[in-house]
Amino acid sequence: MTLQTILVGTDFSPESNLAQEHAFQLAAAHEADVHLVHALFQPMIPASLAALPKLAEASKDLEDAQVADAQSQLDRVSSTREAQRLSVSSTIGHGDAAQVLIDNAAQTAADMIVVGTHGRTGFRRLRLGSVAESVAQHAPCSVLVARSHKATKGGYQNILVPTDFSEHSQAALKMATTLVAPEGMIRLLYLWVNPFETQALYAGSEQATDYHQFIEASVQDRGSAIAKEMRELHPTIVFEHQQQHPTEGILDASKGTDLVVMGASTHRLGGVARAIVRHADCSVLVVR
Repeated sequence: MTLQTILVGTDFSPESNLAQEHAFQLAAAHEADVHLVHALFQPMIPASLAALPKLAEASKDLEDAQVADAQSQLDRVSSTREAQRLSVSSTIGHGDAAQVLIDNAAQTAADMIVVGTHGRTGFRRLRLGSVAESVAQHAPCSVLVARSHKATKGGYQNILVPTDFSEHSQAALKMATTLVAPEGMIRLLYLWVNPFETQALYAGSEQATDYHQFIEASVQDRGSAIAKEMRELHPTIVFEHQQQHPTEGILDASKGTDLVVMGASTHRLGGVARAIVRHADCSVLVVR
């Protein structure tokens, strides 16, 4: 997958500024265009107040001031990045932030949306956190939820790719090879639960160990073969596996990692992917 257009949501908070850094570093590496999107949200005027004199005019004046201020900040970011020979455009949308980002991604045929995890404090912090999760859940393209400050010009140093050996996991691994630093490492992780173990142990079967060893060997063979094949794209790909619940295993393995890259089978995230987007300490990329 090539990156030609990267859309980044911004509310000018430190968290969205971090998302911008990830987006611009990716754009520089892939020669992609960056499209900045800012969403203006204005509450509905209650019917009991709508008839008050000059209220509509005051509301319009406030909106105009907000638009002017936002455009000024967007222009400042654009001029700085254009001086670095990056192609930058911007849009101010109106309404729910997540929907504005999703709609703009569809309109611009964006390859990736980059968004921060929360705003400044209090309600804004909760609201923008939900924006990131909603965008990751419903976007028509890949979504990078930026958390850490470990995006570098050369790429990410340590990338974790959870896999279930599906084509969507393969797409995530291939994407990871385009994002990793030349000297960086990709860890391909498979987590599994032995479906026979509880039944065999409960029945007192001596085959419980055999079941475990058979599954473990099969997993190791499959994962090692995939890692070997993908080393043509990046030389340092290691395969790991363990018997553990996927959500817990991925969160444990992601500690100290720069980026988790996960494949999405549909436009709606499954429970594991949604939990990783919500709880991981590092940045998370959902690949579509």
